[in-house]
Amino acid sequence: MKGSDRNTFAGGITLSYRTKKFLFRNKLSITDNISHDSPWGSFSLYAQMNPYNRLYDENGQLVKTYQYANASGYLENISNPIWNSSINTKYLSEYVDITNNFQAEWQILPSLKLVGRLGYTRKLLSSDTFKPASHTDFASYISEEDLYRKGFYQKDNGKNTLLFRQKHFVYERAMEYFGDIL
Repeated sequence: MKGSDRNTFAGGITLSYRTKKFLFRNKLSITDNISHDSPWGSFSLYAQMNPYNRLYDENGQLVKTYQYANASGYLENISNPIWNSSINTKYLSEYVDITNNFQAEWQILPSLKLVGRLGYTRKLLSSDTFKPASHTDFASYISEEDLYRKGFYQKDNGKNTLLFRQKHFVYERAMEYFGDIL
């Protein structure tokens, strides 16, 4: 939707070192993502709108809600999703993902290899959501008690960490086929 974007930066590097019977390999990757969701809301809100209802009043100002007659003939107040784009809403999320994988191999015999792996992943997450009291989510809050329930702010931070290790022997069998090539 209009006003939304995703910015992703990703990179990685692989380093390898081999000696006679040993191989050491390290893979590092880093991803950084920042996203802004649209203040216009989701497309489904617009798909549900009646195209014949006026979104602006006689003075050219956006209306917060409009009335719509449902299938039973009762008038319902329907929120105007365009209203939310004109107020100071905020939908931001970001994460940083760091993954490091290390592998060591030891060729003990021509047909026997010892392999060890160690992996580390860390993901740092955060999000920031703000809806002011005039947001259409709170249009149905009309009582005196509801007055102080209007508005929403949520700030989330989190992290995920994963450590992975593996050790195993690999047996290799080699066969040689001799034959004539026609």
